[in-house]
Amino acid sequence: MKIFGKKKGPSNEEKLKLLTRYSLEATCDRIGEKIPPEGSFESVALQFEIPGTPDLAQIDVVHHADTPDQERVLLLLVSRINADLQYTRILKAGTNEELRDYLKKEDIVEEVTRGIKELCDKLQRRIDL
Repeated sequence: MKIFGKKKGPSNEEKLKLLTRYSLEATCDRIGEKIPPEGSFESVALQFEIPGTPDLAQIDVVHHADTPDQERVLLLLVSRINADLQYTRILKAGTNEELRDYLKKEDIVEEVTRGIKELCDKLQRRIDL
């Protein structure tokens, strides 16, 4: 039995999944609390640093006035800290209820974590040019 020694903390991958889970759950709650079922609203955004990278991830819900039913759009954004470069992916468009159902999917954390990594890679390739 080892009494002394360093306890290994969570990996960057584990930290990313925890941050993603928290952000998705908080976004789901905020949709219910801050976004009216119809009409325009101020965007709801949660941002966090991506562990092990110089990048930020943001989960954002915006109003899309150009659609006939004025849908809400759930976005994933990844940007480089102190750089004017950002990539965005639409995760889902629909009503508040549809967005909340999407955020409660069983595999949502893995899906969004994978999307964050893909956008980070795309961002890095752009910076390396």
